[in-house]
Amino acid sequence: MMDGKIIKLEENKLKAKLDDVRGKREKLEKKLARLKAEEKRKEMRERVDRRKITYAYGQWALDNIEMPMAVPNTFEEAVLDINALYDFLGCQRESAPVFNEKYFRPGYSMVVLGAEIKQQVEKQILSCPYCCPKTKTELQANISFLKEKYPSQAKEYNLNDYDFDCLIPDRIYSLREMHEIGFPFDGFSVPDKEMEFTGELVARMWAARHPQLICFFVSDEGKGYRLNLWWKGNDKDYCPRHTPICFKTVETQTVWKCTVGLTRNGKVVWDTAEAMEGYYE
Repeated sequence: MMDGKIIKLEENKLKAKLDDVRGKREKLEKKLARLKAEEKRKEMRERVDRRKITYAYGQWALDNIEMPMAVPNTFEEAVLDINALYDFLGCQRESAPVFNEKYFRPGYSMVVLGAEIKQQVEKQILSCPYCCPKTKTELQANISFLKEKYPSQAKEYNLNDYDFDCLIPDRIYSLREMHEIGFPFDGFSVPDKEMEFTGELVARMWAARHPQLICFFVSDEGKGYRLNLWWKGNDKDYCPRHTPICFKTVETQTVWKCTVGLTRNGKVVWDTAEAMEGYYE
């Protein structure tokens, strides 16, 4: 009888250990699945399609090179920009522009210039770190390389060089429209800490994929700030957290005193906006 009880007790202990091992294995499998999913999401965020890459290169060209035509409306004007690009890079053009005239569309400056820069990268004329960038990190590495390689030729970036008066005050632009008019995105940054500034609202833009309104300010010190507002589904649509003013209906070329705060999670949030000049309720 005693031997049977001992055997039964040992069996129970082994079953308990087996259940414990199975439980740990399930936890490890779930953790591994989460890590794989996170790695996949990170890879998707980093991935850049070919069109976005050409836009990025083209934007760099417009920001750093003195182009004859900021937004070419004819094929001939696009050729002038391409020739200026080749002069800047010190490359010898062996033939006419590689892009076909029948595919040209007015205002496609960044696509055209970006395609040309990409072609030179692929030919390794520029000796960029990545001959065919596939991620945002690789793309930025190439752009940084170009800026470092031609520091004397690239003009210093200054928000005062851009004519914000060309923007229609009561209009909210799309991302594509902002690219076509050569808006200086690189001159604006999202605040990374609590702060307060007074500046002019120079532009508003709808985000590409989200119910989000992006407002661009130039402060009294000449710094560019980008503040985001989200749709809340009520009468406080596109308002700062503690100010009941909807910036969907506010015109640009108005001056505001803005405060930026942080949430409990450390995320930046636009707290308040006080009209200083040019705004009337």
